[in-house]
Amino acid sequence: RLSTLLEMAGAKDSANALRITASDGYYAEVPFADLSACADCMLAFTNTPEKFKVVMPGMTSDMWVKDVAKLTVR
Repeated sequence: RLSTLLEMAGAKDSANALRITASDGYYAEVPFADLSACADCMLAFTNTPEKFKVVMPGMTSDMWVKDVAKLTVR
């Protein structure tokens, strides 16, 4: 889950958003409040080795970033 990953990474409670950037430069910014409310949002493996995507149930499709290259706490 993204919430667990961010906690393990030491993301501060005072952060406002998580920027999820794809390898092609596309990005989505998700407010921390929305991530906290999403128990099933996660960084997921794909069938391609070393490729990841985010799964964001209940959020709009523009938040479902494929080929994740970077997560940035803002």
